[in-house]
Amino acid sequence: MGLARPTRLIFYHKNLIQYNYDSDRTLRNADANISLCCEYVRSLLCFVTPTGNKVKLWNALTGKTKKIFQNISKHEITAFHIHA
Repeated sequence: MGLARPTRLIFYHKNLIQYNYDSDRTLRNADANISLCCEYVRSLLCFVTPTGNKVKLWNALTGKTKKIFQNISKHEITAFHIHA
């Protein structure tokens, strides 16, 4: 059972960290589509989420969008992995 409209990312390591999407629903940070997965890139201190045909980098310290790679494919991304 999934959430109809997820509004936050939650991570657990030594403590619980929660990043909220835009509360005003402008979709500046959040997307209408659900992310395929979430990968952490330690060297960049960021999380990477592929959604639709774009990939977003999120600052792991602030939770804000760092960079968006838009329209990197003509089709929706269906598999994703970062090899570090």
